[in-house]
Amino acid sequence: MDAKYLKLALEEALKRKGFTAPNPAVGAVVVRNGEFVAAGTHWERGKPHAEVDALLKAGARAQGATLYVTLEPCNHQGLTPPCTERVLESGIQRVVYAFSDPNPHVKGGGTLRLRENGVVVERLALPEIDAFYQSYARWVTTGRPTVHLKLAMTLDGKIAGPDGRREKISGPAFDEFSHLNRRRSDAILTTAQTILNDNPRFDVRAPVEPCRKRVYVLDSELRLLPRPDLNVFSHAKELVIFHRGPEERSRDRARLVAVPRCDDAMDLVTTLKTIGQEGVHDLWVECGARLTQRLWSLDLVDEMIIAVAPKFLGPDALAAPGDLSFTGREVQWRILGDDAICTVRRHVHRNC
Repeated sequence: MDAKYLKLALEEALKRKGFTAPNPAVGAVVVRNGEFVAAGTHWERGKPHAEVDALLKAGARAQGATLYVTLEPCNHQGLTPPCTERVLESGIQRVVYAFSDPNPHVKGGGTLRLRENGVVVERLALPEIDAFYQSYARWVTTGRPTVHLKLAMTLDGKIAGPDGRREKISGPAFDEFSHLNRRRSDAILTTAQTILNDNPRFDVRAPVEPCRKRVYVLDSELRLLPRPDLNVFSHAKELVIFHRGPEERSRDRARLVAVPRCDDAMDLVTTLKTIGQEGVHDLWVECGARLTQRLWSLDLVDEMIIAVAPKFLGPDALAAPGDLSFTGREVQWRILGDDAICTVRRHVHRNC
């Protein structure tokens, strides 16, 4: 039964993945005498953590109950008080958590504090919760976000029309999948060329309620600034433009960040490090062939999701990157609507 309730807590955490950074998304469930009492989630940074949210909803019914949490409870003062204090005040008798927090300010502290005060604390690792927190663990240990790159191509290996002209490739099921992944990511990365070619909004419209996300754009020559009519200026929660300098003051609708050059191109390693310093755990990338090729060749892509659509665009259309070796990667295929989806992942080491 412990696994069942931890999975319920994971469902709560999933509701706010992509909205809590630099904090991780966390879910919690209170169970008493085998009956569900309350569930909580960490809504956003500065708001009560999931444990506190669940215990506030449970009230007096938390006395003698078990608290299930996806992530080890914290015992330090941040923007909110330590979760352990609220757990002790509530009368919770037992705490079961799934993932050990790699943050040195948290790791082990909550468990020790609760046990010292008579609370039974147990850890039950679950593969799906381990996977859920891999991007957070990577960010804590390396300072860089996990890069998820989306690519849609036709059966003849094309990703756009002639000269990069926009062509609808993937079907509606993959479009919904992409919007869901935009929502669960902390930010989106793209290029000025993609925006000039397609004029995308880069917001979230389906299959859940609409929302806006932070959008990072690689724009070495600041070509977007003369075009405030472009959709991304009005639909991004925050627009951050990386350019090749010198440093300029940010404009009304965009924050400008200069990054150094590397081999006569923008330094992608420094760019990702900068994004990580802004608390981004999961970075969703939608771009063209050139950036896809550079990110892949520099081994900066952790997950590539390729939709192969049953279409042909012909010899004059823009081809997908040609040298994407999947050696040493996990490769999975599945059908989504009319498209075949290939997911290529870097091997990861699970938390233990």
